[in-house]
Amino acid sequence: EWNNLGMPFYFVQLSSLSRPSWTWFRDSQRILQSEIRNTGMVVCSDLGDSLDVHPRHKREVGERMAAQVLHERYGYSHIVPSGPLPVAAVFADEKATVYFDYGKDLHASDGDALRTFELAGPDGIFYPAEATVTGEGKLTVTAAPMVKKATSVRYGWQPFTRANMVNNAGLPTSTFRFDKKCAQGGDDCFSPCFLFFRHLLPENDAGTAQSSQKDVSPSPFLGFPFHTIPSHTFHANHR
Repeated sequence: EWNNLGMPFYFVQLSSLSRPSWTWFRDSQRILQSEIRNTGMVVCSDLGDSLDVHPRHKREVGERMAAQVLHERYGYSHIVPSGPLPVAAVFADEKATVYFDYGKDLHASDGDALRTFELAGPDGIFYPAEATVTGEGKLTVTAAPMVKKATSVRYGWQPFTRANMVNNAGLPTSTFRFDKKCAQGGDDCFSPCFLFFRHLLPENDAGTAQSSQKDVSPSPFLGFPFHTIPSHTFHANHR
């Protein structure tokens, strides 16, 4: 029945394409996936075409969708359902530490250094940053000496991105942006796309959307032990 708030819904995040709004829209989809119960998102930013809105790698997208459904709905627990999903970021002095679910064996898909990470300070100017894996599902981002007080971190923040971080299953990381100011809550920390779509959600089906934005719960699909992160951490449900 369509009138079933518990019905699972899976969707594909926008791929890479040279359109200015693509970065914000992809991040809105990422946040919505963590806000709405019984949803799942397939990342395909690595399969896009800079000039073609309909990329040709359909089979790969279908296989990623199948893996997620088989894992989540049919009990195939040995299948990795997703690429790394950013769940939280901690800002301390000149660095940001980002935590991921499905973040086993974080590495570059092409054997190169991890790329497209950027860091900004209070002035809001982003600089290319170096990302170093510091644990399972965890990496540290720095942009010294340009950024001495990190307040924002982002990854793959280009409409057509060449971001290259994957996990042990070779699945790509969702592009993302976190801002330290959003740890205090407030709708100014969400993209206009996200605010518009969240407004359309049924009142009791918004997952964590009904919670105070100062104490937002992680996505039901994310199993990260949040009690291990300091209390000033910025959760993924904020931009």
